[in-house]
Amino acid sequence: MKLTKSHLDLVSVIIPTYNRADRVGVAIKSVLDQDHKNIELIVVDDGSTDHTGTVLSQFSKISIIKQQNKGQGAARQTGLELAKGHYIASLDSDDFWEPNFISQSLFALKREKAAFSFGSVNLCL
Repeated sequence: MKLTKSHLDLVSVIIPTYNRADRVGVAIKSVLDQDHKNIELIVVDDGSTDHTGTVLSQFSKISIIKQQNKGQGAARQTGLELAKGHYIASLDSDDFWEPNFISQSLFALKREKAAFSFGSVNLCL
């Protein structure tokens, strides 16, 4: 398959979640509100027993994968196996990104010709 510019800028975001009905919506919204719009959002529900599924069903522009509880690492791996993006980003379901997180990360990756990047954290209490 020939990679087009849109493929090269596609960012697959993986959010593993387990019993985070009270927080996962904020994480999803922060991804959907990014100023970089070429995003594939994959949320892996790792066997939640609360109403996480109900919260996830409120979002139409995401891929929802449900699996039996296998742990966070397995949920991330499931998302990774399904990801189509040239870039992969992972966001915990109890965290959120500022609206320019992905665009700034892509800029830094391309400028530095880097294979990966890490972002800083702001603790909100």
